[in-house]
Amino acid sequence: MDADVLAHEPSDDKEVSRRLRDLLEDDDCPEAIVAYFEEVDIAGHNFGFSPSTKEYIEAIDRVDAHVGKIMAAVHERENQHGEVWTVICTTDHGGSCRRDMPAPMRAAFDIEEMVRCHEARQFEKGATGQLLLEGVHGLHHVPQHYQTFVLARGSLVRCGEIMPHPLSVDVAPSCLGAMGVSIPEHMDGSDLFADYSDDTEEARARELLSHLDSAGNGELNAEDVARRASSRRPQTNVQLHPLRREESGMPFARTGLPRILS
Repeated sequence: MDADVLAHEPSDDKEVSRRLRDLLEDDDCPEAIVAYFEEVDIAGHNFGFSPSTKEYIEAIDRVDAHVGKIMAAVHERENQHGEVWTVICTTDHGGSCRRDMPAPMRAAFDIEEMVRCHEARQFEKGATGQLLLEGVHGLHHVPQHYQTFVLARGSLVRCGEIMPHPLSVDVAPSCLGAMGVSIPEHMDGSDLFADYSDDTEEARARELLSHLDSAGNGELNAEDVARRASSRRPQTNVQLHPLRREESGMPFARTGLPRILS
């Protein structure tokens, strides 16, 4: 991987937070930073992905505290250097507890997991995948296993709910868009902030109203409206299970582009 700074910390979210804050305090701070906190994932797998799991919630609280310190460092850097940062927090999957899954669902999961382990030759290495874990994810027909979230903050981000529900594949193009980098046509996902970077919503509304029929009786050309409505957001190339959609003015940095933290 090409990067100005590349650090692999040994499963220590506190150290990841410290390293990230050190980078933000550095005059030669990178234009983009990607950090991963794994404590929540570890707690979810060991004890169960559930709001009723004490260890899981405690892990979320600890990571939330780390994020709070990082955001304080971001604000401090913006004030000192006149920069603007876009910050995106997300996760790559959802999950559930084995104890909450009906017996047929547990059996279906174990069968799929055994197939995955066999295909990846994990059994030969002494690994058992998620077969012995309390918290699991991976069933394509279980929405909880694919529920993710995207929390964003920045000059391009409009306060409110992101609709339609964002997917993990939307994060990369959104980061590129925030930095002013062209998004490759072959990339899956969509720029979550593209529609809100100017007055496109009002412009679309005015355009639709301009297509009222000439008689002025308030009727719209259905085909024209459908065509324009379908262009509201670029379509992702990812094949989605139907249930997955139910889950859920500042100065630029010295490069002339917004900085980004994901």
